[in-house]
Amino acid sequence: MSDTNKEELLRTLTLKDAVGVGLGAIIGAGIFVVTGIAAGVSGPAFLIGLIAAGTIAAFNGLSSAQLAAVHPHSGGTYEYGYRLLNPAFGFSAGWMFLISKLSAAGVVAIGFGSYFYQLIPVASPTVISIAAVIFLTAANYYGIKKAGMLNLLIVAITLLSLLYLVFNGIAAVRLDNFTPLHHLELRASQKLQRCYFLPLRDMPE
Repeated sequence: MSDTNKEELLRTLTLKDAVGVGLGAIIGAGIFVVTGIAAGVSGPAFLIGLIAAGTIAAFNGLSSAQLAAVHPHSGGTYEYGYRLLNPAFGFSAGWMFLISKLSAAGVVAIGFGSYFYQLIPVASPTVISIAAVIFLTAANYYGIKKAGMLNLLIVAITLLSLLYLVFNGIAAVRLDNFTPLHHLELRASQKLQRCYFLPLRDMPE
């Protein structure tokens, strides 16, 4: 099938919406869920890891941007693997991307349920997490444009809250808290596995 006859998905989301989706994923799992666990394991050395991870993510993002510019077609990771490698790699890349996003969504939902329960102790964190997934799934079902606007609103509120926290927390920074730089234990790798595989039983009841 030639590219001219190939059906393309509608480009409903704008650049602003796409950036909002990316920021939402990064903030949701990266800041509210994983950060506290990783900092508890590695101590102040977490900041070094954060810089390293940010550098790697930047290279990954620039690579994806270049691929998108060269192959401006719907399909994303699947399309790049299909065109540049072979169909089998494209199929695998597409499924791995989908599974990683579903896993990240689950982590964010668990984190949201835990935070919301601490703010308003109703039902249970698990029930709140499931309700959040159902609500956002329904929002996407009734229109990706509306879901994009909802995501931008949530991201904007979250960013403003984080900026408020940062600027008000600067005065509380103490240099002696950065010593020792790390306190990794022998079995720290096992603790790090919990960064993305949080069991439900660890959530407060």
